[in-house]
Amino acid sequence: MNKLHIEALLEEYLVSFSAEKNLSPMTVKLKKQILKTFNQFCQSSSKPFGASLCRDYCTYMFQNGWVADESKLNVVKVLRAFINFLYKRKYITENFAQELERPKLHRKILDLVSEEELEKIIIAGTTPGKGDGPRSTRIKAEMRDALFFLALTGLRVSEMIGLKRDDLRLQDDPPSFVIKSKGGNFDLMECPRNAYDLLKARENNPRTFEVTEEALREALKRGCKNLGIKKRVRPHTLRNIFSVSRLRKQEPLQKVSRLLRHKSVAVTDRYYSHYALSDLSHALNNTKILQSGLPVEIVVDDLEKEIRKNVDSRLSLEVKRQKQELVIKVRW
Repeated sequence: MNKLHIEALLEEYLVSFSAEKNLSPMTVKLKKQILKTFNQFCQSSSKPFGASLCRDYCTYMFQNGWVADESKLNVVKVLRAFINFLYKRKYITENFAQELERPKLHRKILDLVSEEELEKIIIAGTTPGKGDGPRSTRIKAEMRDALFFLALTGLRVSEMIGLKRDDLRLQDDPPSFVIKSKGGNFDLMECPRNAYDLLKARENNPRTFEVTEEALREALKRGCKNLGIKKRVRPHTLRNIFSVSRLRKQEPLQKVSRLLRHKSVAVTDRYYSHYALSDLSHALNNTKILQSGLPVEIVVDDLEKEIRKNVDSRLSLEVKRQKQELVIKVRW
């Protein structure tokens, strides 16, 4: 295939073929970003169009900004899909898509702040300063509400920004809203009880939240700086904290996966299940040797920790040890 024809074929692939496949705008945007550079690379290379040229392009991308595991995988997936398209349309006689190796994804341990720290970061990053006028104060209040909504729902930033007036179903039982997910699907999600008033006040707005991802990123960065927190907190971090915190509270993986609207439970398992250590604790410590060897005080300490962990922070909890009794009092 003549490399001069690639630009025209890219246009056909990104416009007509994407429409036929009903690909989401986000997916098409990613493909354009990768394939536009691919076209430039092809024209500047002395190699003919083929597997070797495509492998060279992948290496070039990996060395020029696309260094994260997910980014590398996206480059290969997009290029494979384009090659499959060329073969199906008979523009090429050999399908060499599988000759492009898929990079292995390496599991990483995220250094996350706690939910309590996150709340403080959001407040610190959206509190008006001395020089802020009415407009800046209003913008920061909007960002605070948007960040708390992300923290309460685990939505992707693009999903939250895409929420519109017609997506709200606050009159339903339970109140809910419609999300256009990453893959282009529409999902119905229940409104968290403590987010109802926040959405109710915006139900007549064309866009539910008038914010940008960049502004939210700066607010979180500012909050961390004001509190002296060195950990990296970005808008997507709120989704990670949402996921991990629920798994650590022993919510079933399947339910967390549905809340995140992952394509499958396997995706949730790959990214988050290794943070949920509490469900392994019983298996790890379930030996008669260990159990019989533990001092009673440690057993009672563990019991008290479990009680404190599962009590709502709005309730007043009093735990006392007297003689050989553990006395628990809860006030509200």
